[in-house]
Amino acid sequence: MSAAVPAPSSGKICQSCKQDCSARPRTKDANGQYWCNECMAKRAAAKPPAAAPAARPAPAARPGAGQANSAPDYLWGGASTAAKGAPCPSCKTFMKEGSELCTQCGFSVKAGRRLGTKITKEKAPKLKRGDHKYQVKHMSTWALFGVLAAVYIALALLPLVDPGLILATLIALVIGSIVAFVVLVASAFGDGNTGWGVICLLNFVPMVNLVASLLTLFYAFFVNERPLPKALYGAIFVSYFVLGGVLASSPSLLDQLGK
Repeated sequence: MSAAVPAPSSGKICQSCKQDCSARPRTKDANGQYWCNECMAKRAAAKPPAAAPAARPAPAARPGAGQANSAPDYLWGGASTAAKGAPCPSCKTFMKEGSELCTQCGFSVKAGRRLGTKITKEKAPKLKRGDHKYQVKHMSTWALFGVLAAVYIALALLPLVDPGLILATLIALVIGSIVAFVVLVASAFGDGNTGWGVICLLNFVPMVNLVASLLTLFYAFFVNERPLPKALYGAIFVSYFVLGGVLASSPSLLDQLGK
């Protein structure tokens, strides 16, 4: 009597119970292996549940919470916000951690509003007579005065050499006076002495030009601290005195001007 021959296997063997699941409900995994539905359900039930994510700690309360005019909450956010900083509520400029004032628009974190700002130019301290810088500046003023005075005095003496140069001498000294005036006014406005600059410009206004000219001389020699305008005004005045002496000693030069 012959033995029974087993039916050929289809190759769809469950990886858990090792039974042929070709005629049973089954599942094929990503690796190409088969699982019967009963074993798949047992496998899923045996897996441990996924751990719940840890809760993030609440951010620390910001200073002045609940008070009027307090800063927005996001400026006092969690660790990630504090480490990176935050935008300014007013102009959106980035503010570093711990900043209490926006350098762009003047917004104050404590006050919760923009503060008025004023930019002032700090004036340099006045030099004292014993300071080395004062001595150097004083010497430079006298050196400039010496050079300019020599040039202008030479111009004032030219009519003694040639009387025909009297008109050219006067024109040269007038031009020198204009240059000295322009340099003085420019230095007054440049140094922030706006009031003195306006007083200098009043030399062109009738009725007040005499007083303005006297105040201009006072500013040039006693208030102004720049060597160049002081030396220019000093040299011009010396040259005018020399020219006055030349004209007084040679009356014929006045006749030359009349011609």
